[in-house]
Amino acid sequence: MNNPFYKSNKERADRIKEMIGEDKDYGRPADIIADIMHYCNFYPDIEDNEMSYCYDYEVEIAQRYYETEQGDIGLWMKQASEITRKENEREAGEEE
Repeated sequence: MNNPFYKSNKERADRIKEMIGEDKDYGRPADIIADIMHYCNFYPDIEDNEMSYCYDYEVEIAQRYYETEQGDIGLWMKQASEITRKENEREAGEEE
């Protein structure tokens, strides 16, 4: 790809790994996610300087990006997850 700003999924994951660090500066991805939540509260949306980011909306956008980037694998995983959820619900209903 010719875009100098393009990062592969692996490069993006490596960036997070560097943030977490070998000595676990952040501890785990949840710490980074919590920091992003604070960012959304404190800094304005670049498209509307009057409003802060809506974290939940940002997560929805990220999920769409992620699924697109994962392509068929992401769709397969989502379908497998739904099948597992339904099986768990069915098993839970049988136990009652």
